Amino acid sequence: MKRYFSLLFFSLFYCIAHSQNLQQKLIFANAEGLELSFILTRLQQQDIPIVYSSGMLPMSMEIDLPATDISLRDLLRTLTKYGIDSDTKGGNVLLTYQGRLVSGYIRDAESGEVLIGAVIYTSDFSLGTATNQSGYYALKVPKSQIELTVKYVGYQATRIDLIPDSQTQDIGLQPENKQLKSLTVSSLASDVNVKNIIPSSHRLYYDKKGDIPYFLGEVDVLQEAIMLPGIRTLGEDASGLNVRGGGVDQNLILLDEAMIFNPNHFFGLISVFNPEAVRQVTLMKGYIPPNLGGRASSVIHVQQREGSYEAFKGAGGIGLISGRLILEGPLIKDKASFLVSGRQSILGLTTDRLERNALQRTTSSFQDFNFKVNYQQNDKNTYYLSGYIGNDRNKNILDQSRRWGNNTLTFRWNHAWKADVFSNTSISYSDYNYRIIDPVEAASFVGRSNISNISIKHDINWFKSDRSQFDFGFQYLFHVLEPGERLPIEDGNSSTNPLTLDNEHGIEFAGYFSHQLALRKNVFVNYGLRYTGLATLGPAAVVTYQDLPTSTTSEPIDTIQYTGRSLVDFFNGIEPRVSLNWLIKKNQSMKLSYTRSNQYLQLYSATAIPSPTDIWKLANRFAPPIQSDHLSLGYYINFLENQWTSNLEVYVKSLDNLIDYRDGADLLFNPTPETELILTEGRAYGTEFFLAKNSGSWTGWFSYTLSRSERRVKDTRVSPVLNDGTYYPDNQDKTHDLNVLTKFQPNSKWNFSASFFFQTGRPITLPDGRYQINGQIVPYFSNRNQDRLSNYHRLDLATKWTPKAQISKRWKGAWTATIYNVYARKNAYTYLFRPSENDPLTTEVVKYSIFGSAIPSISYSFEF
Repeated sequence: MKRYFSLLFFSLFYCIAHSQNLQQKLIFANAEGLELSFILTRLQQQDIPIVYSSGMLPMSMEIDLPATDISLRDLLRTLTKYGIDSDTKGGNVLLTYQGRLVSGYIRDAESGEVLIGAVIYTSDFSLGTATNQSGYYALKVPKSQIELTVKYVGYQATRIDLIPDSQTQDIGLQPENKQLKSLTVSSLASDVNVKNIIPSSHRLYYDKKGDIPYFLGEVDVLQEAIMLPGIRTLGEDASGLNVRGGGVDQNLILLDEAMIFNPNHFFGLISVFNPEAVRQVTLMKGYIPPNLGGRASSVIHVQQREGSYEAFKGAGGIGLISGRLILEGPLIKDKASFLVSGRQSILGLTTDRLERNALQRTTSSFQDFNFKVNYQQNDKNTYYLSGYIGNDRNKNILDQSRRWGNNTLTFRWNHAWKADVFSNTSISYSDYNYRIIDPVEAASFVGRSNISNISIKHDINWFKSDRSQFDFGFQYLFHVLEPGERLPIEDGNSSTNPLTLDNEHGIEFAGYFSHQLALRKNVFVNYGLRYTGLATLGPAAVVTYQDLPTSTTSEPIDTIQYTGRSLVDFFNGIEPRVSLNWLIKKNQSMKLSYTRSNQYLQLYSATAIPSPTDIWKLANRFAPPIQSDHLSLGYYINFLENQWTSNLEVYVKSLDNLIDYRDGADLLFNPTPETELILTEGRAYGTEFFLAKNSGSWTGWFSYTLSRSERRVKDTRVSPVLNDGTYYPDNQDKTHDLNVLTKFQPNSKWNFSASFFFQTGRPITLPDGRYQINGQIVPYFSNRNQDRLSNYHRLDLATKWTPKAQISKRWKGAWTATIYNVYARKNAYTYLFRPSENDPLTTEVVKYSIFGSAIPSISYSFEF
C-alpha cells in the first residue's frame, strides 16, 4: 500500500513541478505582435504541451506582446485579455476561448432596410463576418474588444463602440450620398471577389453613379446580367437567359423566395422586375450552395426592398416604354413599413414603330404590381409579406392574341433562437398562366395553360465561431400543372373540338446541410450535401408504347390509370457540393468548386427561341430529371488597392437527360408529347475573363467568354439518329462573346456611358437542298444546327443629366437620353425562305432583323 501512495505522491509532485517549470520557461524573445496561430505553432515546436481546438479559437487574431523576453506564464496572462483562458491539467495547458458573442441586424440608417452581405470586423482585421440574406450577423469577439468596423458598398464605412455586456447590437449605416439610383454590377466589398468562398457569383445592386445604356432608357436587371461573362440570350427579343450553356428553363429565378417561371415583358427585352422595387439581385452561375437547388445551371435571386421605416418616400420614372411609381413609408415608426410599386406600358408598343421593315405588325402591353409589408416585433422576430402580379398582352395583325403573367405571394419569418442561431421560414405561392385566342381561322379556338406551386422552406444558420458556420434546412414544393385546354370560340362557326389535357400533380422535396469552415488562415471551404426527390401523383393516365423511343411511328399498346393520389413516378438523388478558396495573397486567390444538381421540372419548346406559350412538365418515365455536374477553377486578382478587379475562370459541365425534339414536332395541346421527344446528353465548357475598374471618374468593365455547348442523342437506336449520333451545337452555343462597358462621370451633374456587344451567330439549321411534290417546293434538311447566323454586334450610348435646380428641396430628378444600335446594324434574328417573286421555282433567303436602325429615346426619373 505504501508503494502505491509513494507512486501517487511522486506523480502529483511531478505534475506540479512540471507545471511550475512550464510557467517559468522563456519561449519568446523580442516578439511584438504575432498571430495566435503562429504563437501556438511556436509553442508546439518548443514541446510545450498545448491542447486546443483550432475551430474554437480565433486563430487569425493578432496578439500584442511586449518587445522583451516573455515567459509562458506572462503569455497566458496576455491571452486572457483577448478572451482566451488557460487551465493546466495533467501537465497539459488547455486553451479555451471565452469571447463575447455579438449579434444583430445591419440596416440603412435612413430607411431601416437590412443590408445583405455587409461586412463587420474587428479593428485589427483578425475577426470578421458578413450579414446573411436577412441582414443578420453573429460574431464572437474578445471581451476586451470595444470597437467594430462595418462596411457596405454605397455606404459610409462606420466604426461603432460596442455596448458593454450587451449581446445584441443593431447597426445603422449612412448612405454615401443621395443621387438617383441606377443599377450596376459590383461586389459587396472591394475585395469580395477575392475572398468570397462562392466563385462565379455576381451581385447586381443599386449604387449612385449613373446609368448604362438600357433599351429605350428602361432600367432593367436582366439587361445588365447579359453583359457578364458566361451569360447570354438567343436573340434581341429572346425570352430568358442562357447561363454557361444551359437552357432558359435551367435557371432558378426567385423573387423574395417565390419562383418566377417567365421573367420577361415586351418580347424579352424587359424583365418583369420593376427596378424601383428591387433591392439587389444575386446571380450564381457556378457553385450553388446546398441551400438552393432545383435547376441545372444557375440561381438568380431577386430581393425586393423593404420600404422605409423612418419617413414617407416616393420614386418613379417615365419613358417611351413605361411609366412607374413606387411609394414607401412607415406603418409603425421603427417597427413596421410598407412598399407598393406599379408599372404600366404606354403608347401601345409595336415592333413596326421601332423597325419599318418588320414583317408583321405586333402590339404589346404589360403591367406589374409589387408590394411588401414588414413588421419587426422585437430583436428576435421579424415578419415579411410580399407579392407580385404581372400581366402581358400581345396581339398581331390577324387579331391573334396571347396573354400571360406571373403571380407570387411570400410570407417570411426571421427568428433569432439564440445570438448564434438564426432561422428563416418561408411559405410562398407561385403561379404562371397563359391564354391564346385565335378568332380568325375556321378552327378558331381559345387555349390556356397554367402552372402553380406552393413552397414551404425552413433554413437554420448556426454561427459556431468566426471560422465555422453550419447551415441546414428543408423544402417542400407542391406542384399543380395544367398542361393545356383548347376550346372552340363561342360563335358557332369554329370547327375546333374541345380538348383538355390531364393535370399533373407532384411533390418535390429537398433536405440539405452545409459547413463553411476556415481550414487555415488563408484556406476556406464550403461543403455540403443536398438530397432531393420528386413524387408525381395521380389521377393520371400513362400510355405505354410498343417501341418508343426508337421509332417515329410508335404505337400505343396500353393505358395505365392512376387514381386518387396514388404514386405514378418517383425520382431522387444526392447532390454533393464543395467550394474551396485558397487566398494566395491579400489580393489574389484560387477557387475550385464542384456542384451536382437535379432538375425535376422542364420547359417543352420545339422552337429554337422559347415562347411564352411553351409548357412546363414534371419529370416522368419518358423524360427523367436533368442531372448536371459542374466543375470550375478560377484565379482572382485585384490591383491598385482594389480599384481594379479581375478573374479568369475555366469550367466544364456535363448534362444528362436533356430533351430534344423530332423534326416537325408539334407540342401545342398535344396529349402525348412523349412521342415527339428525343433524350440527349450534353456538355458545355469554356473560359471566362472579367476585368473591371471600380472607382474614379472613369469606370466600367470588359468581359469575354470562349465556350462551347453541345449535345448528342443518348440512344442511337432512335430513328432517325440526329447528326449520326455525334455531338452537335446546342441552340445557345456561341463560341465568342465579348462585352465592353465604360462610364464617365466628370461631375455630379453629368454621366456618360457606352456599351458594345459582340457574339458569334447562334446555330441554325439551313436546308441542304429542295425537291418538288405536286408542284410544291419542299426543302431538304440533313444535320441539325450545322450552320450559323451572321455574327452579332451592337453599340449603345447613354447620357444622364441631373439638373442642379429641382422642383423642390425634396424632389430630385434626372433626364436620361439613350441611342440603341448606334450604327444601325441589321443583326440577323433568323433567316426566312420563300419563293422568289420573279421566279417561283427559285427560293430566296431573307434576313429577318428585329431592329435595323438606330433607336433614340429619352426618359425622366425622380424621387421625393
